[in-house]
Amino acid sequence: MHKSKRRCLLTVPVLLCSLLFCSGLDDSTDLGAGVIEDVYPGRVTIDKHIREYRMDSSSCDTGFSLPGPGDTAFGVHWANDSNLVIGTQGNERAAAFVRFTCPPDTAPTRLYSASDSLRSIVIRFFCDSTSAPRNVMVWRSTDRLHALNPNATDGDRILDTMGFNGDSVSTVPDSVVLVPGALADTIFAACTTSVHDSATLALRPVIGFILTTLNASDTIMKFAGKPQISFKFKRGSTDTSITYGSSFIATYQATDGNPDSLQRIPMLSYASKRTAVFRYNADSLWSTIGTMDNQQNAQIVSAVFALKGPAAGDTLNVRYLLDSTLVRNGYALDSLLAVAPAKQSAATVPNTSRVLANVLTSLQNFTRNGRPRALYLYVRFAEDSNQKWKKTVRLNVPLLSVMIAVP
Repeated sequence: MHKSKRRCLLTVPVLLCSLLFCSGLDDSTDLGAGVIEDVYPGRVTIDKHIREYRMDSSSCDTGFSLPGPGDTAFGVHWANDSNLVIGTQGNERAAAFVRFTCPPDTAPTRLYSASDSLRSIVIRFFCDSTSAPRNVMVWRSTDRLHALNPNATDGDRILDTMGFNGDSVSTVPDSVVLVPGALADTIFAACTTSVHDSATLALRPVIGFILTTLNASDTIMKFAGKPQISFKFKRGSTDTSITYGSSFIATYQATDGNPDSLQRIPMLSYASKRTAVFRYNADSLWSTIGTMDNQQNAQIVSAVFALKGPAAGDTLNVRYLLDSTLVRNGYALDSLLAVAPAKQSAATVPNTSRVLANVLTSLQNFTRNGRPRALYLYVRFAEDSNQKWKKTVRLNVPLLSVMIAVP
């Protein structure tokens, strides 16, 4: 009987937190408080067991956006067959990096023989027919982060310029031809090897190509599918070829030029992955917990930021993240967002509506581990091809609301 009463008492704060929180962030209420206090007189005092914390605007030290000076790896998108783009739109510019993975010839029935001699390697790229006529430069490169600014001093080199004419067919191919030489021989040797082990794979060459429009001001062009690579070689007196169509990994990278005017406001942009960041002073939150009885056992049972849509007729599909540090590497931020469960990191904000972004798990973790003075809320567009080149001028400052319970 004693255990049953104790379990009930411990459950009361959590249940009442649910009632209070569901009543709305803008309204305060004592719904249920009087009833519970009457049932357990002298044992349960709501103010001692439950506390609602609402952050005010003074707790937000600053709102800005990333990337800023020195920030790296922002604007990198992993592309599927239909969303690889290059060129310029507004103040944003994109370039592509495609990497060919050489599959070793390890099948029981070999594709190649030791006597095969390479004639040429043909790499075909397929442009969407809706794109305007355009010239495209193809660079040899080993680093996708060079895409926006390939440079011979960094080891990149121009292979060829392709001309796409905007024909009426669904896909318009053009190609780069590599004749026998250092690059072609390296690719051919990697694909004709019969050795397939982890040590060899780690040493396999990176066969990468950067695609940029010939002129930086050229408008956007889209690619309609993955590239193909064909090996033309001589076996005895016969010329033959083998084509690979699924051995490419494609990305594109975009930048908005990173002007200071954008860094100073919490702005979102899809292509460049410009990310709104809000920095909060969390001292008042931890102080609220510290004033509660038995505060060492305090539990945060609800924590949300209210995200408000910036404009009528607009819908934002966003990812968000609450962290205790300022992350200035785009890859690192991508990874943090990718591992977060969707229910803790994604929201759809229609029109000027207010949507509650759940940060409970993150805040519970900070409560148990260090209670950092500063909290950073990151908001960016979710990866969604319907939002390509989408941007919004500014986000309103989201404020945190928390329910705290103490047994």
